[in-house]
Amino acid sequence: MHAEQAESKNGRRRNMDADVAVIIPMHDRAELAPRAVRSVLRQTLPPTEVIVVDDASTDGSAAAVEALGDPRLRVLRHERNRGCAAARNTGLRAAHARWVAFQDSDDEWLPEKLERQFAAMARFRARTGQEPIGAYCGMIILGLPEADRHDPSKLEYWPRPRRRAALEGDLTESLLRAGSLISTQTFVGRRDAVEKAGGFDETLDALLDWDLFIRFSHLGPIAFEPEPLVLQRFSPNSLTRVPRNRVAALERILEKNADAFAALPDALFERLVILAGGHRRTGDAAAALRWAWRAMRQRPAHPRAWKALGLAAAARMRGARR
Repeated sequence: MHAEQAESKNGRRRNMDADVAVIIPMHDRAELAPRAVRSVLRQTLPPTEVIVVDDASTDGSAAAVEALGDPRLRVLRHERNRGCAAARNTGLRAAHARWVAFQDSDDEWLPEKLERQFAAMARFRARTGQEPIGAYCGMIILGLPEADRHDPSKLEYWPRPRRRAALEGDLTESLLRAGSLISTQTFVGRRDAVEKAGGFDETLDALLDWDLFIRFSHLGPIAFEPEPLVLQRFSPNSLTRVPRNRVAALERILEKNADAFAALPDALFERLVILAGGHRRTGDAAAALRWAWRAMRQRPAHPRAWKALGLAAAARMRGARR
């Protein structure tokens, strides 16, 4: 017990030298953003920079954040609304710290989030002899994350338990198999590695984190702190929850990672079935049928392929009768 406490205290002293920039995109969050920013400023391992990117807000969000008056805080502004990927990239270009983390303007970090993540990287380094390029942590979701449902009374831990998905180390295969294990606000990583990975894809309106961290994971191992140190407040008007946005983003991510998915046929099959169902639910029966046929060719004996094909064909027939 005493040895563990001493190790924790020593780890904390070493980690106090960590140089971290936290980037927060913001659009019309005057009521919520100050709470999100305060949760970053009060970290037991203090960030050296907090960069809030106001994505053309019209409700006084920038003034509400600037009123916090912390010298570590900078507010940058977009003259027109460009989306959260562009806002995060603007913050990334403005950052100087060696490490970078991301927060959302309506979420909350628990006070030891950064400290515990750097401790997780130290444990991973000591256990494996490998140098991690980042870390992520557990998260509590207040409200369901699915695109077509919203129930603020529900609580869920993220990442969900997954079969055949490692939670730290080389995460490339886990991310392809299990989807977005790492949510943006749970992450801290080396800024040079995030930049080398290409930052956020500004053509996507959903699944931005999954897309980035697939690319990021190719560059080195990632540590995991299972303690839920982020509170995510899903709101029903989030762009990432719009079903059409998620379907379009999944198609693009499959295209970008075609070779990697081809090497994991079971993971590819899962995404094909999801795409068939997504297109069917958003009213594009022709696209649903197309993706269902791809799933059928991938696994012709699998009952889920037959189910996807049957549902897509039925939707197409209903549409033809109208």
